[in-house]
Amino acid sequence: MSLGDVSSPDWPSGTTTMGYTRRLLARTVTVLVQIQPVPLPHDYHRSVKQELPMRIDSHHRNTLNTFAEHVIGLTDENQIVNTENRATSELGDTQLIGHGCGRVCYTLPDYMVPSSHRNSDANKHTDSTFIVKFAHGASVYEEHGMLQNTNEHVTWNQTQSPFLLPVLTAQQESEWPEVERNQFKTSDTNTVTGPLWIVMPLGDAEFEVCEYFWDWVDVVREYCDEFVLESDVRPNNVVKWRDWFRLCDYGIHSRENNESVVVL
Repeated sequence: MSLGDVSSPDWPSGTTTMGYTRRLLARTVTVLVQIQPVPLPHDYHRSVKQELPMRIDSHHRNTLNTFAEHVIGLTDENQIVNTENRATSELGDTQLIGHGCGRVCYTLPDYMVPSSHRNSDANKHTDSTFIVKFAHGASVYEEHGMLQNTNEHVTWNQTQSPFLLPVLTAQQESEWPEVERNQFKTSDTNTVTGPLWIVMPLGDAEFEVCEYFWDWVDVVREYCDEFVLESDVRPNNVVKWRDWFRLCDYGIHSRENNESVVVL
């Protein structure tokens, strides 16, 4: 891409001369950001490097597995929305965050959070709340929740990208179930496998969609195009975490034959 690409932008009708100049400068800044490393807070790289995998107690992992096995068997969206009572009964102090085409998200109960990830003066880079993404069985897409969890888990471990919300832990590979694809309303009957749940920090979804945000979007689409679906880089898939934008939903990959997609 060259700076010549900004010479004749398609501005909305009625744009004033000053507005045109501001937009032209903003577009030019976007191009320069794509050429140079995106500016980061002074301690940003340090905070990423210090991010530790979360080691949840085996008893607590079994509790998550039990609830996850229930959720993956749900094939109706109404059933998924109404899992709160069971979640509270089996997991304890948890809250429903939301649900999507392949997963339902709950907060990780505080008693399951290991001391290494609890807020304290010694752990300045820890987070107060974490979420668990549980794969459900009501997806109408090929990339259902198990594969979305697999993609995010493997992508984070392989890239440690500063543009992505980290996956701190996941269901152990030895515990991954095998599920027929036709359960997920697709024509393919191959068996798929993957983690029924993964854990991420809870980012802040309430932020101003400013001009700089769209500069950040352009950078992510360029640097992460091998493993992030371009259309997924949008405000409702982004959170602010440690004062920086992070893509929190990157489970559907842009490449057709991605190594992280496990199909048996």
